[in-house]
Amino acid sequence: MTATPPYVIAGKETILTTDQARVTLMTLAPGQAIPPHRHSQVTDMTFCLEGQAAVRFPDTGETVALSVGQHASVPPGRLHEVANVGDGVCRLLLSRDRGSTIFCLNRRAPSVAWSTFPVSCSLRRCPKC
Repeated sequence: MTATPPYVIAGKETILTTDQARVTLMTLAPGQAIPPHRHSQVTDMTFCLEGQAAVRFPDTGETVALSVGQHASVPPGRLHEVANVGDGVCRLLLSRDRGSTIFCLNRRAPSVAWSTFPVSCSLRRCPKC
């Protein structure tokens, strides 16, 4: 089963999919973001190819600013969101092992959103919000 993720961004292209990993090119227009989520068993690597991005950790208030050539690593289970914080387009290369993604659509009252992304990445309700 395939589902649309619970957010809208300018573009998403899967570059590579194997049994162990997935690499995705994401394009975010100014102000767009991938909402708070966590990966249950995988490390998420975000590389900034164009523009300016921020990887935010809502549970701690920490923010990692990314400019072209910089990257951030998010360990399994860590709540995070990724946003375009610049005035122009932001292109990000995301690399991660295969595994679950749990979205926290509303930090105060999370919506239930479960289905399956292409490439067997399941969306589930966040039990920690």
